[in-house]
Amino acid sequence: HGHVISHVNISGVRVEDGGSYSCTASNTAASVLHAAPLHVYGRPLVRAMGSLSAVAGETFTVKCPVAGYPIASITWSKGGRVLPINRRQRVSAEGVLSVRQVSRLADQGDYTYTATSKQGYPSSQTLQLRVLEPPRVAPFTMPESLWAGSRVAVQCLLVQGDPPVTLTWLHNGSPATTTPGISVMPLGQFVVALFIERLRAHHSGNYTCQASTPAATASHSSTLSVHVPPRWVLEPQDISVTRGEDAYLTCLATGFPEPT
Repeated sequence: HGHVISHVNISGVRVEDGGSYSCTASNTAASVLHAAPLHVYGRPLVRAMGSLSAVAGETFTVKCPVAGYPIASITWSKGGRVLPINRRQRVSAEGVLSVRQVSRLADQGDYTYTATSKQGYPSSQTLQLRVLEPPRVAPFTMPESLWAGSRVAVQCLLVQGDPPVTLTWLHNGSPATTTPGISVMPLGQFVVALFIERLRAHHSGNYTCQASTPAATASHSSTLSVHVPPRWVLEPQDISVTRGEDAYLTCLATGFPEPT
């Protein structure tokens, strides 16, 4: 009937096979997901998550990956103190830890998550949380009242953000270097300059410096207007018409600002 069906099979189920299973269906329009738990009776077994990253100022959420059933409680702790210890932290009964407005000073470090069975058997693991500063680009302004033939040099500076960082110049949404006459030169790890040796009309438009780090992406934009003297594209031509008919004379000129 045109259905798309997928199966997952587990032979010889063990305690470590327990947990949350999800199925995702995707096409060119979107994706849809459904998840359900698989309970395998046995002592609790929490899985290691290693190192995770959070973005400063945003909300960090993580769920304790645990197998075994039944589970009596799941707790999170940091520095020997059971969470939550402030209003920004929240721990659900399902073992989900949520931290609002993450701060490197307050929240970075090691977190221990522990699942305990009704018989009192515990299982613990520790994850390392690294808090990354999101990038921020220093505001810049493109020069004003520039005429065709002038030179332009503008710098983009990353004032905040953890490396590695990628700085990219865009012209009207596309890489600036694809526009003839524009060159880009790194001036260090956190500075990249844009040069236009000789301005032309096609250099007008929106210029964006985009900073991308593992944490997030930030950008700043400014508009460049190139003043171009008027130029005839279509000049009026001599015409002959019959008396009483309409006569049309056409002229077309380009330039910036738009000529009258």
